[in-house]
Amino acid sequence: MKLAYFDCSSGIAGDMVLGALLSAGLDEKAWRRELGQLKLPVRISVRRVRRGVIAATSVSVAAPQGGEERGLKELLRLIRRSRFPRPVEERSAAVFERLARAEAKVHGTSIDRVHFHEVGGYDCLVDIVGAALGL
Repeated sequence: MKLAYFDCSSGIAGDMVLGALLSAGLDEKAWRRELGQLKLPVRISVRRVRRGVIAATSVSVAAPQGGEERGLKELLRLIRRSRFPRPVEERSAAVFERLARAEAKVHGTSIDRVHFHEVGGYDCLVDIVGAALGL
């Protein structure tokens, strides 16, 4: 059994989660195939890197500029139209719903009125749905 260890004492980014999962043995071809169901205009690169004395897997997502602001309903629609296994769909939706509740609270509005900026971008969809697929 392989383990993916997340040391989040200084925070963690979606690409770091994906790199850890791929380093721990996630089948990259199968993962890319499943993630392709989102039909997003993105390019995903995976490569081995060194950061000081640490070797790691780096994942980066190149997405077109603009159009990064989306509401919760649109994000959930993109996830649900993809026909992922139920646990993947539920985990992905739960992350975006939790983010929407936090944003709504901070901005004093309802979750239906929240518009995600960076979080609504394609790269964030790849990070969150990709992690749910990997897990």
